[in-house]
Amino acid sequence: MRVLEGRGEHSWEFHILAPERWGDFEELFGEHGAAGGCWCMWWRLTKRKFDAQKGEANHRAMKAIVDSGRVPGFLTYYREHPYRQRGVATKLLKAAVEYVRDNGGRIVEGYPVEPQKDRMPDLFAYHGLASMFPSIGFKEVARRSERRPIMRYMIGSYYTVSS
Repeated sequence: MRVLEGRGEHSWEFHILAPERWGDFEELFGEHGAAGGCWCMWWRLTKRKFDAQKGEANHRAMKAIVDSGRVPGFLTYYREHPYRQRGVATKLLKAAVEYVRDNGGRIVEGYPVEPQKDRMPDLFAYHGLASMFPSIGFKEVARRSERRPIMRYMIGSYYTVSS
């Protein structure tokens, strides 16, 4: 568990998605798995396989990943409830960097999006916005398309996460 700021009812906590947090994940994603039965499986599968297992099959596939002990992602809590939006992405990104550092990792990569307009629907910004990555030390290392930079954070002895 990480409490990055605040105390009591004003604290943000970040936890890895582990079997004991599965119920919170289901609550956060809702009955239909967030966006059309995705269950956070869109980027893990080919389009054909994703389309074939949209809904309950994606739900079961994510549960299998969680139950395997692999870390598929993080959950964010505000006032002890699973939470999203309200500027939480930068805090979550910092928590992910700290998690990797604390577990011996040396490199953190992110695959954010750069919106074509000033505002992008949250549904399409689930990887994070590119503008938040440099503010905590990520550098762009490649770009495979106009709106999809690859950002990298190198962890070394000088490591600090900016506030």
